Amino acid sequence: MSTWLDPLRAALDQVEEPTTWFFRDDDAGWADQHLYQLLDCFAAFDIPIDLAIIPTELRDGLVETLRQRHSTNSNKLGFHQHGFSHTNHEREGRKCEFGVSRSVAQQRGDIARGADLLREKLGSALDPIFTPPWNRCSVATVSALLGVGFCALSRDASSAPLPTEKLIELPVNIDWTKHHRDGAIGKALAAAAGSPRVGVMLHHAVMEPADLSALRELLKLIGEHGNVNCMPMRDLIKNEKQS
Repeated sequence: MSTWLDPLRAALDQVEEPTTWFFRDDDAGWADQHLYQLLDCFAAFDIPIDLAIIPTELRDGLVETLRQRHSTNSNKLGFHQHGFSHTNHEREGRKCEFGVSRSVAQQRGDIARGADLLREKLGSALDPIFTPPWNRCSVATVSALLGVGFCALSRDASSAPLPTEKLIELPVNIDWTKHHRDGAIGKALAAAAGSPRVGVMLHHAVMEPADLSALRELLKLIGEHGNVNCMPMRDLIKNEKQS
């Protein structure tokens, strides 16, 4: 029997209040077969997952499949916008599609076009959440998002603070790919378990069979544990608005 989840199990046993978990999978539009395998994995354990979709990469075949899956289990499958084309626009430094070299107008144009593309294909199933590619964006992005009508931004918890008082932030604090490959995923999950909310970032396109096998073990544990409450990101927004 696998023991890599023992630290997480022990941490969850000790928390005083149930923790809220959500899962965000990035780069929907790429590697569709890998995506379907991931969605099957979550469906098997009846745990919600949110897809960050690249607008320019959403092809008709994928649209049909996502709409079918959403129609049968809308409470456990969320869709939101992942940039515009997942293109790096920075000539220096780290990759970023919505970085400091781009104006509010430039960013708003791409965000609005991306939102139109997704709404045309997904309609009311689309949630007003924005995940920037590479988890990076700028102050201009905040203004652009508010101008287009978004209400939430999801980045890495370690990202530099932005003036997002008018946006709800839904940060992820576990990078599955990074932590699983360096062998630290169990400890990282255990360390995060004491937080009121745990956000797990996945990248289906690079997940190998070993990743899916380990993920199934994790989903089984948190799905059965009384101190874990798994929620779609749209419900987290509702809770924030009501608090």
